[in-house]
Parts: sequence; structure tokens; C-alpha cells
Amino acid sequence: MALSAGRLSTLKIPGTSTALVNEPCTDLGAHTVYRITDATKRVLNPAVTAVVDVGGVVAAPSTFTLDLLDGRITFLVAQSPVSAVRVVSGAFLPMLTVLTAKNCDIDIGYEAGDATVYGDTAKRQVPLIKKLSGSYEVVEDLLTDHDSGAGSVTLSGLLETDAETLVEFWPGGVGNKLRAWVHISGKQKTEETGLVGATISFEASTQYDPIGRRTVFSWCSPT
Repeated sequence: MALSAGRLSTLKIPGTSTALVNEPCTDLGAHTVYRITDATKRVLNPAVTAVVDVGGVVAAPSTFTLDLLDGRITFLVAQSPVSAVRVVSGAFLPMLTVLTAKNCDIDIGYEAGDATVYGDTAKRQVPLIKKLSGSYEVVEDLLTDHDSGAGSVTLSGLLETDAETLVEFWPGGVGNKLRAWVHISGKQKTEETGLVGATISFEASTQYDPIGRRTVFSWCSPT
């Protein structure tokens, strides 16, 4: 059994949307699955349509699915191995490390539907949709600017807008990273002999790829 230290975990939130231009993709095998080569540009902004090009020809959205959380393109049929696949336009969300984070808890499961009918001798349930919820603690006053660039991203700002956002958790800093579209809420706390902090709670929401398939959360390769 592999063990890793919890202190090596990281938690990230999205920064300012940045344009993608002629971003190359890597063939992951069988010429059907491709992924944006640059690992820092794989989280795509759902508000900006990503345009995929194969060998100099724009691919119709009906010919592929797109994992917005991992920059992964899955074509319905194999592409020519000599054809370069690129995301010629779109936008990505740079992920910012929350250096004040600690103690993250995540619950993953399915909403279940009752399928029990007359004559059954036991209750039957079927999985319906994925669900994810959780929380993390921070040691800050929620006004810390987590964007070292020209933009400004604070947890207070994310809470005030009540908008959908993103969370990335990498437990122990090993294996795949979990990314999810979420809605967040927060609870500030102070102690007389302690530090100012807060608990940020989140629950998965829904985003869609260009042809409407559900992408709630995704386990993403770190490389």
C-alpha cells in the first residue's frame, strides 16, 4: 500500500481566463484521444468555445467530445496519424495554489433512484447522476490575493459573486488530480488564542462540453 504525507497535498482555484492560440495536442493512443500538451493550459473556460483543428481543417463539434477539466479531446473515429491536432482558439483557466489551505474533505458518490416494483423481495436502486461535495479550511481572512500576476483572486471575491467556480485537489501530491465545477459557501471563524480562519464548503455543479455531455468532475493526469 502506497503512503503519502498529507502536508504534500495542494489545493487550487482558477485564475484569470487566458486566450488559447494554436495550442498543440498530444495523441494518447489509437489516434482517437488527444490532450493539450501543455499541462498548465488544460483547464478550459466553458464560457469560451474551444475550436479544434485537425490537419488544418476545423473539426465539427459533433465529431468529438471535450473534457473541459483536462483538455482531453475524444474523437468518435480515429484520426490520421500524420494530422496535427490543435486547439486553434478558446481560453484556459490558470490554476492558482491556495497556500493558506489545510484539512480538505471530499465526498464522491451518486444520486440513487428507487427502482423497486411490485413483486420484488428486496429494495432496488439505480445510480442516476454523479455528486461531489466537500470542504477545506484556510488560515486567512479571505482577502489574500492568490494571483501573483496582474489579476486578483480572493476567496472573498469568489464567495461574493455567488458564481460557479472550480476546485482542484491533489492529495499527497501524487497520482491524479481531482478537478470539479462547484458552488461554494464559507464560514469565517476566529478564536481568542488562535488564528483567523475560515471553512469553505463546496458542492458540484454542472458544466457541458460542445455537444452537451455532462462533465461534473474529473480525475486528471498531473503530467
